[in-house]
Amino acid sequence: VEEINKLDFTYREVLSLFYLNEMSTREISDLLEIPYNTVRSKINRGRKKLLKSFGDCETNYLLYLYNLIKVYDSFAIF
Repeated sequence: VEEINKLDFTYREVLSLFYLNEMSTREISDLLEIPYNTVRSKINRGRKKLLKSFGDCETNYLLYLYNLIKVYDSFAIF
């Protein structure tokens, strides 16, 4: 979670909604009232920034995303 908090709010917001809240890009677009393609661009740019923070090691980046989702799920209230 620490790495995602280092991102600019604009990327952190869409990545959190996409990965943690499991919202589609269309749902995020509707919620934030921004164009669909803008959401897709922010997700892609945010992913690239996260990957860069892991020294371009894709394995560490993917493990980070996997663990981020698992941590979030462990706090979910059903």
